[in-house]
Amino acid sequence: MNSTEQITTDWDEIPNSPQLTDEIRQILDEQPNITDLWEKTSFGFKDDLKIYTKIFLQADVENYPETFFITFIHALCNYCEREEISIDSITIETLQDSDLHTIASAIENGLLEPVYIGYQLTNEV
Repeated sequence: MNSTEQITTDWDEIPNSPQLTDEIRQILDEQPNITDLWEKTSFGFKDDLKIYTKIFLQADVENYPETFFITFIHALCNYCEREEISIDSITIETLQDSDLHTIASAIENGLLEPVYIGYQLTNEV
């Protein structure tokens, strides 16, 4: 790839990536709602999730976008555990009214670990 090329993320293909671990595949098989929620989240939220993951994990999110999808699953599981609800009962509207409506809110409410500039990641789900 030359320096003028940009890598673009095909958001819809991430849940089908061969790079996902067997554990993540099992979670997705048991909880198909995760993929549906992922597809309905905004591009801005996904971009913020990408920035968060790049900072928090120091991960190569451009070449391995699965890493920020896994971060989404992690935050979603944290939310469900705290609220004592099942993933299959969550809708995009539930997320829009939750502490997971932005990455900044997820950090502020303990669903994700704090990172530098995390408070700026305010794109809505």
